[in-house]
Amino acid sequence: MPGRSNTSYTLLSKSAFIIRLVYIEVLFNLLFIALAGVFLYHQRTQDETVAKLDTQNICQVLEQNIIGIIKQVDLGLFAIKDEYERQLAGGINTKALNTFIYNQLGRLPQLDSLRIADSIGSVNFGTGVDPSAHVTAVGRDYFDRLRNDPHAELVISKPVLGRISHKWVVILARRLNYPDGSFAGVVYGPILLETLNSLFTKINLGKDSVISLRDEQMGLITRHPESGAPGTAVGERPVSKELQKLLAEGRKSATYYTPTGTDNIARLVTYRKVENYPLHIIVGISRQMYLAEWWVHASQLSVFVLIVILSTVFVSRTIYRARNQEQRAIDQLMQQEEKYRIVADFTFAWEFWIAPDGKNFTYCSPSCRWATGRDAAEFYADSGLLLNIVHPDDKALFSEHRHEVSDGTIHADTLIFRIIHTEGDVRWIEHVCRPVIDNSGIFQGVRGSNRDITERIQAEKEREKAFARIRRLEGIIPICMYCKKIRDDQDSWQQMEKYITENSEAQFSHGMCPTCAEEQMALLKSRKAPA
Repeated sequence: MPGRSNTSYTLLSKSAFIIRLVYIEVLFNLLFIALAGVFLYHQRTQDETVAKLDTQNICQVLEQNIIGIIKQVDLGLFAIKDEYERQLAGGINTKALNTFIYNQLGRLPQLDSLRIADSIGSVNFGTGVDPSAHVTAVGRDYFDRLRNDPHAELVISKPVLGRISHKWVVILARRLNYPDGSFAGVVYGPILLETLNSLFTKINLGKDSVISLRDEQMGLITRHPESGAPGTAVGERPVSKELQKLLAEGRKSATYYTPTGTDNIARLVTYRKVENYPLHIIVGISRQMYLAEWWVHASQLSVFVLIVILSTVFVSRTIYRARNQEQRAIDQLMQQEEKYRIVADFTFAWEFWIAPDGKNFTYCSPSCRWATGRDAAEFYADSGLLLNIVHPDDKALFSEHRHEVSDGTIHADTLIFRIIHTEGDVRWIEHVCRPVIDNSGIFQGVRGSNRDITERIQAEKEREKAFARIRRLEGIIPICMYCKKIRDDQDSWQQMEKYITENSEAQFSHGMCPTCAEEQMALLKSRKAPA
């Protein structure tokens, strides 16, 4: 049953609902994708930072190892230099000198050999030397540089193929001087590239990662893993454009990203110049390796994002279907409400529902205007209006009746009372009501009906008057058998016509019946006849 105000069931139009649902779905998915993107971005940044630190740390460790090897070898070279120059002053003892050199080599496992070349380049002393082979150091860059520069310190050669060992080596050499300071030759120790490369093979950076050692002009000394057969790439100088730019800027160390490198493999690279030596260490981790875990996270998160998107699509479809069901239910509810509203609002009687407080109307049908001259809105607005329009003589009766019904304990009989219409006249109301009890047994107010029976009451009063007059003609009426007069209650004799007229609604009109008319005519004629 409708309440005081019309219940409103409104939903968005179908197109507006779809637009809003799609908007929310897209917004949610974009937000989730953005969050996933931010997470992946931070994860990638973190992985790149870790990779940078790894390459930088590896560079530092390798640098310290190489510096340690160089300094240790240099100490051995210094010892042999001192011994050789000492013997030059008193005469060379070949056996003692070679024994001394052998002893020094035993302390330097990094070296392949230790040898001395005299001022003309002949290699006559040291390990594995055969004077009859006439091996010479002439033409080697380290020999020429030490011979031409009296102030030269330790010289590190470019990779060369050993003339005795026939292996690729890097030679560390120092100048030998006669007592007068003139050039007396060089003492040198070759380090096998295999030995340097073994430092790199201990470090596993993963597939397509690379560690290399280059000379001052960026010529390749050794590389792990090797790009071809051993020694085939020695001396190659191609480096990435990014490294060329950094070297041109005079940078001695840097970390950079190269998308192609020299072999079309993307890497994160750290390069570092080895202290005061003409060497550069380059460590590069392939992007495939340092982002391997990130790619796993990205794949997993992509699958999760896809699941979320599919879930939102499913939820949206479910919501859309639920909305359609709700719309159908609302349409049915509105149809039912409209049907009940028509039934309630278009009744001839004044239907109402008073709240449990006994004053406020929960429902008041428009028919109240026919009976009272007042609209339903007035009864909703003024809880005391109903009692106010009751006729003063009936207020006590009405109040007592309403109190009994409001208790919810009895079903009151029909009550008839009077009200004052807005036009000022008195209207008779036939009232019937009963308490409303819900399924829980709780009193929910009073449901009732008022019907205007003013016309019926007036008709009944008129009939009562008529019946009262008719009743006075009932029973035995005393009438004179000769003159037909009737005796009334006061023992007075009245003409029959007058008595009936006064005691009923009958009226008389005088005339003559045909028999009397003939008699009267005959009598009249007899009076006019001559004597």
